Amino acid sequence: MKFLVNIHKTGVGDVITICDHELYGSILKDGEIMFEINEFYNGKEYTKEELPITIFKSAVCIHVIGEESLKLLRDLGIVQEKDMKFVRYVQGVPILILFNVQKILY
Repeated sequence: MKFLVNIHKTGVGDVITICDHELYGSILKDGEIMFEINEFYNGKEYTKEELPITIFKSAVCIHVIGEESLKLLRDLGIVQEKDMKFVRYVQGVPILILFNVQKILY
């Protein structure tokens, strides 16, 4: 499984996106909600073994899209059980946006 990880630098920390590779370019719709997985998510390609967890240390926000990406961040302890209530599904694809990530990682 491959993941796309993009790091967006801000003045207060990084906004990191991670999505299942095969979802890139998709448009997910649910009623009036439309979610386009576009260039905002197109970053470096990693496998689970290649992904350095240290890239998440400067994150203030993480956007997670896809079953495998969500599972990976759960396995790494970044997404915790208490976060799962915030997962939303659009066309069966899980989407989670985590805020205040630095509190989780330290």
